Amino acid sequence: MIELMMALVLLQDKPDDGFTTHGRATETSAESLDDIAAESDADAACELQFIVGARQASRITARCSDGADDAARNAVIAQIDWRRRQALDDFSRNRTASVNLTLDRADDGSWAVRRKRLFSVPPQYPTREAARAATANCRVRYDIVNGEPDVHGTNCLTDGSDRAFGRAARQAVERWIYTRNYNRRCVLVTLEFGLQDPGDDRFGTETAPEDPPCPVED
Repeated sequence: MIELMMALVLLQDKPDDGFTTHGRATETSAESLDDIAAESDADAACELQFIVGARQASRITARCSDGADDAARNAVIAQIDWRRRQALDDFSRNRTASVNLTLDRADDGSWAVRRKRLFSVPPQYPTREAARAATANCRVRYDIVNGEPDVHGTNCLTDGSDRAFGRAARQAVERWIYTRNYNRRCVLVTLEFGLQDPGDDRFGTETAPEDPPCPVED
């Protein structure tokens, strides 16, 4: 039986992936955090865990490798500021999220968190398009400004409604969260919506749509 699925394919943005788990997140061991720091040539590595949508500081925690102090943990925890966020959808709210971050220590003892995406939500398949079994491949162009996505445009190749799929793709990216020091212009990602027959490696449309333009700075 064919089941309706959606895929999230991150191309240019892939190196910045965080990860999210549902239910209880698996903790990274202290030894693994030490290894992550060494492999990244960083002064420390920390695992940030938080409850999506939670506003209480007690629901945001950080565990760090050897050599990190309270200032390092505080720098990691400070990356989560839910007051800046739009309301998250019911699919994501109250889920446990976890991501490993690396840090560098300055001569004055302060810590700088290396930029990374902390959290992402998958696009919601438009209800009407799902009923029609329509598929789509959408390109989304956006800036990251102080950790916040600013979407410039979408371009979808679809046998359904490009407007519906474009809106779903845009709304998903607008909910992504990056470290607060993350600034980058004209990031381009691909989001696919498709039908999957269990066992198939690929689904959705294979041909990529044109890239939305990158706005010219004044």
